[in-house]
Amino acid sequence: MPSNHLLSNIGSGFMVAIQYQDSVTAYELLQVVLDMAAFTVLIYNNPEGFQESEGQVADQRNFIHHRLMSLPQSPDSQFQFLQNGTYEALRLASIIYSLLVVFPISFLTAPFGPLALQLRVQISKLEIENSKSDAELQLIYWIVFLGGVASIGSAERPWYVSTLSVISQRLNLTVWKDVKGLLECFLWLGTVSDMDGILLWEEIQQLHLRGSGPH
Repeated sequence: MPSNHLLSNIGSGFMVAIQYQDSVTAYELLQVVLDMAAFTVLIYNNPEGFQESEGQVADQRNFIHHRLMSLPQSPDSQFQFLQNGTYEALRLASIIYSLLVVFPISFLTAPFGPLALQLRVQISKLEIENSKSDAELQLIYWIVFLGGVASIGSAERPWYVSTLSVISQRLNLTVWKDVKGLLECFLWLGTVSDMDGILLWEEIQQLHLRGSGPH
């Protein structure tokens, strides 16, 4: 992909942040998220839809989503670089992304609320306050942000906003442009999710303002 492509960095964050142990399952998860990154570029490059290759694209979409949904749950991290819970948190965040972009299902029928709740449980195991590097914290930010998008209209939303507020300050994220740039280093498609992302970011900013105001 050309270096000046708007999504030239998509998926690169996973490669920087994740070191997996000798685990077939962890390797498969990493391969699926990278395949989703490639599929995102395919969608971006074809904004008016697919024509002759539409059947092949549908098969590719179905294959990626099936592989993701076939991955087992795991209570323990299988990655060297991150704490316990990383595998499952990444798997759940990737499912949310797939249901938004790769294998899209409407918010009315997709299980975003339960996914946001399950993801919150896994994120609580990540010991965010002990993250040792920006690469690690950026991956966690992407995971939490996907959970925040999925939590629209649910009781989990305030927790996600509050958690993202804390991490945003640690990463010195002050404007949506920088947030979007970080998200696009992992998995993000603006034409699909920017509206939801901006809404979530505005809630984070409002929390910042309330926190810095008079008490």
